[in-house]
Amino acid sequence: MLRTLLADRFRLALHREAQVMSVYELLADRNGVKLQAAKADESTDMRVANGKFVFQHVSMAELAERLSELAAVDRPVLDKTGIAGAFDFTLPAIPYPAPDGVDPAWIFAAIREQLGLVLKPAKGAVEVLVIDRAERPSPN
Repeated sequence: MLRTLLADRFRLALHREAQVMSVYELLADRNGVKLQAAKADESTDMRVANGKFVFQHVSMAELAERLSELAAVDRPVLDKTGIAGAFDFTLPAIPYPAPDGVDPAWIFAAIREQLGLVLKPAKGAVEVLVIDRAERPSPN
């Protein structure tokens, strides 16, 4: 319904396409992963509690998607771990904007130390939304 409204009111036309851009690949560290399998039959839950990001029953693809949303991570994250299943874990949370003296790369160290995963810079195909046309709305 919203898409129809935007198309009618703003003559908005768009499409999705894959573009190659700078990304981070989420990979297993060469020293091994430190992941705890999720408890059976839980629903996926990601929240902040007691100054930590709490992840329950989260796949590596879901983790990559959430990492992409963090201010400290300046590009999309693609899951290249090859690890199947769901996991429970916590990571430290830093308030946004980060206080003076806090290195924005804190999340990179936390992921390596606590999960045995690394974020490696790379080029990769990412699906993006491309606006083909948008016009000023007509008067009411």
